[in-house]
Parts: sequence; C-alpha cells; structure tokens
Amino acid sequence: MLLERNANKIEETKKEVAWNIEYHTVRLHKLKSKFYDVLDFEKYTVKAMTTGSYVTTFRVPKMSEFLNKNIEQFRALIAQEVAAKENMDFEDDDEN
Repeated sequence: MLLERNANKIEETKKEVAWNIEYHTVRLHKLKSKFYDVLDFEKYTVKAMTTGSYVTTFRVPKMSEFLNKNIEQFRALIAQEVAAKENMDFEDDDEN
C-alpha cells in the first residue's frame, strides 16, 4: 500500500514536470516567433583588443512582402532601362 501510494505520487510528479516543460516550451516558441523571428539581422558585438571600445550591430525588422515585391519590380525596371540604353548605345556605335 505504501509502495503503491509512492508510485502514484511519483507518476503524478512526472506528469506535472512534463506539463511544466511543455508549457514553457510552448511559451518560448511563442516569444521567439513574436520577437526574434521577425528580425532580419542577428546582433553582433566586435570588441577591440587593446582598448575597451566596441561596436554593436542592431537588429532590424524584416521587410514586408509588399516592400520586397516592389523592390524586385523596381530592380527589374532599372534592368530594363539599362538594357535599353545599352542597346541604343550599341546601335549608335554600329551607325558610325
């Protein structure tokens, strides 16, 4: 009877610990997705060897899909303009 009661308490404690681990794991993933996954650059610190100086990068939010799409359209437009200008320059050279 005493062994059975101890076994039950051990099982109950194992379940509580497993629940706590799962709870905190889920919380960690939620925090990570909310605050860390939206960043584009990781933070780096470069320290000088002889002085106490250091330089630290900063984290910036990722660009939105809308902004990325517009940047790609702009790059394509610039590439078309450059190609058209090179084509016109090439045709001018052929005439001379």
